[in-house]
Amino acid sequence: MAQDPFFSQYNSNAIYLNPAFAGSFENGIFTAAYRSQWPGFRNSYQTLNFSFNKYYSKVKGGLGINYFYDSAGDGTINTQNVQIMYAPNIQLNNSIVIKPAVSLGYAYKTLDWRRLTFGDNIDPRYGFTYPAFTNPPLEHVSFFDISSGILIYNNFFSAGAAFNHINEPDQSFIKEGTSPLPIRYTIHGSLNFSIHAKDTIIRIEPSVVYSKQGNTDFNKIGFALKYKCFLSGIYFQENYTNTSLMIGFEKNQIRVSYGFDFGYLNDGAVTSHEFFISYSLPNKKQKTDGMLFNNSFAF
Repeated sequence: MAQDPFFSQYNSNAIYLNPAFAGSFENGIFTAAYRSQWPGFRNSYQTLNFSFNKYYSKVKGGLGINYFYDSAGDGTINTQNVQIMYAPNIQLNNSIVIKPAVSLGYAYKTLDWRRLTFGDNIDPRYGFTYPAFTNPPLEHVSFFDISSGILIYNNFFSAGAAFNHINEPDQSFIKEGTSPLPIRYTIHGSLNFSIHAKDTIIRIEPSVVYSKQGNTDFNKIGFALKYKCFLSGIYFQENYTNTSLMIGFEKNQIRVSYGFDFGYLNDGAVTSHEFFISYSLPNKKQKTDGMLFNNSFAF
């Protein structure tokens, strides 16, 4: 029943959202993100994500690498995934760009068998006292992971779709069974508006994302705003029952932001925290083939 982790600041973790974003920004960008989901539960979820992507004229497109680490159930199941992606830039009439993408990855999952409990561990009077008779599963599994995506953008909008785990790799820890990782389907879109106020430009970016994996789906809609070096945003999910707030700043190619989620799960209140930092390489002279870049999505 589990799904891939999702970052509320999805426009900050662009190539995790869609590999087609690789090379769609004018400068190379390093990003790092950390998410603590539902820390009020003892067995919560901790997620780390690191990435780099850049446009290279020699390959007429963008190259990117994304490393993902997730700890579920207080370290009971840990997942690591490295993806390398290529997204060619196809520019039409100097006004719009189409970017298909392919992403090849390798995943490694571990299971801490000692943290699991079973019915045959339980004594009716003394609790968990017996050793389990259940056959122990594998302690780790690994598999190749293939994803793809497509992106279309100009100076005013971007829209795309991503298809993660299209080979549906087997991630089962049980030798006698299989557990295919379901494909994650994602569609997203955003607009970019600029308001001139005296000597300052205020940028406003409404966006929407919909994702489905297995029997679970969700949608998120929100607005981000940039005023001078300050960033803010608000996002709503699942019929407005979950809300995400974002604040941050951007200066000298460095961006730092914090996101706070609050909502309800099984009639109880839950919260999550998200931290994000990125560094954009200095704008040195580079061969860009006159390419149009999607800098509107960069914040």
